Amino acid sequence: MAASAPLERVFLDQSAFVGIVPRYGQLYGPGTWSAEPTGSAPLHVEVAACAAFLAIDHGGSGAYNIAQPGGAIVIEKAVAELGWHHDFRLTERS
Repeated sequence: MAASAPLERVFLDQSAFVGIVPRYGQLYGPGTWSAEPTGSAPLHVEVAACAAFLAIDHGGSGAYNIAQPGGAIVIEKAVAELGWHHDFRLTERS
């Protein structure tokens, strides 16, 4: 975190383009190292992809925390400004 904060500031403080910084939790799901949620800020890989699309499509400049609710990080900005939902899935559930 300490190493990425200065890089985020440089990116967000410029005026040449809209700077969007997604801060993802610990990914799980198809194609990741874990099929089940783990850690203090779990995030399904499909939900992460949805958040990236929403941020590119209509996100404003800033950082967005993306993880399941109830974890260690505050996600309200992503919910309010992106219209992001933590339970989005591309695949059918059985």
